[in-house]
Amino acid sequence: MKPQVLLMLAPTALAGALLAAQYAGGDPLTGIWRCQGYGELLRLEEHGGTLYEETSVSLLPVQRVRRAGDRLEFEESFRDGTVHFAAGRLELRADALERLRVFDRIASLPPESPAGRDPERAFEIFWRSFEEHYAFFDLRGVDWPAVYREHRPRVSARTTDQELTTVLRALVSRIDDAHTWVETGGARFSGYTRHALSKRRLELRGVVEKSYLASEPLRAAAAGSVLWGRLRGGAGYLALTRFAGHLEGRSEIEDLVGQRAALERGVDQALGELQAAPALVVDVRWNGGGFDDFARAAAARLADRRRPGYSKRARRVGVEAATAPLFFEIAPAPRSFTGPVALLTSRMTGSGAEIFVLSTMAFPHILRVGEPTGGWLSDVLERRLPNGWRFGLSNEIYLGPDGELYESRGIPPHQQVPLLTKDLDAGRDRILEEALRQVEVAPADAMRGARARRDPAARPET
Repeated sequence: MKPQVLLMLAPTALAGALLAAQYAGGDPLTGIWRCQGYGELLRLEEHGGTLYEETSVSLLPVQRVRRAGDRLEFEESFRDGTVHFAAGRLELRADALERLRVFDRIASLPPESPAGRDPERAFEIFWRSFEEHYAFFDLRGVDWPAVYREHRPRVSARTTDQELTTVLRALVSRIDDAHTWVETGGARFSGYTRHALSKRRLELRGVVEKSYLASEPLRAAAAGSVLWGRLRGGAGYLALTRFAGHLEGRSEIEDLVGQRAALERGVDQALGELQAAPALVVDVRWNGGGFDDFARAAAARLADRRRPGYSKRARRVGVEAATAPLFFEIAPAPRSFTGPVALLTSRMTGSGAEIFVLSTMAFPHILRVGEPTGGWLSDVLERRLPNGWRFGLSNEIYLGPDGELYESRGIPPHQQVPLLTKDLDAGRDRILEEALRQVEVAPADAMRGARARRDPAARPET
């Protein structure tokens, strides 16, 4: 599951200072602020405040905020950051992630929604949150007002928690999106139709080690999220199994900076040992995702020069672009592999792993082999209900360097090879076999030409 990450360019400090001067004798940060595009309100006072989640029919306080000057600390520490008053707006930039929220001042706080159990109010907030923020109803063929008309009569003041859970799960099931879920009574439900081999994904590692590796087992770093070795024939093999949880015994929320550093060290160590390989196979077929920032850090270790990565924007209340498009570029890391690379993908490649694939689409020396990715790129906008239940939805639109939307359909490979149960049963990896044929018979220049014929995002340079 991906957290929300948003990067924008801040106005100049001079402009902020001039505008702050208008509030001489007062605190320009104190007041009520509405977030652009993400359904949040922030009430700031001298030493603290409150973060709210808002829809057109509700306002829920969700976190207390501690303030020391321009520093804000939240109950969820990954939000901690510095606030700036600039161009009449409040900008909150997070410490550990490339994330920024922009807030506009409003005159007063809307009425708060009562806490506690109210099935009808919970249904209305749930449905309205999707109506105002979910980005892909048309793409997934969902008539959300029709869903309301079908299910709203099933909820009354006498509806039990179990009955309401059933109704909300029915709503989520209509969308079939891995980044859309509801959590009731501690149980999370998404209704997403998973890959037929998802429960056997770890067997892929065993097949690679037993049938294709020059010497077993694969080496490991970053709490097992980075695996590498040499394949028969001399090509290097690098598997990135997730973009989160890179330190044993610590969650990514507890130490985001340390988690990213552990991933970077692991990939650097692997590439250091594989640098002399004539080609590299990078495997993200069973990578279910993680943080965009971490995915970009890994992609930078395959970059030959600065290249366009992707863009994203938020959707709200039927407006496709609630925020301006944000553009991300990928620059080479100090250690980067720029020889021929085959990137293996499957329908189990999802979320942050798809951002990794998206970030490498413009790299001319990388050829994608396998299946289209899962098609759930958007960050998850997490929300709450007055009874304490939680839910998440996809509210951001990611576009590749070619300007294409890959949500739902997934990022296609250059060379399509299916991942089949019968192959796994037989201990065979036809995707890897095809990748080796591609990288071993074709030098880098030939690969550039081959992928350019299939992928307009990476035309050969002239």
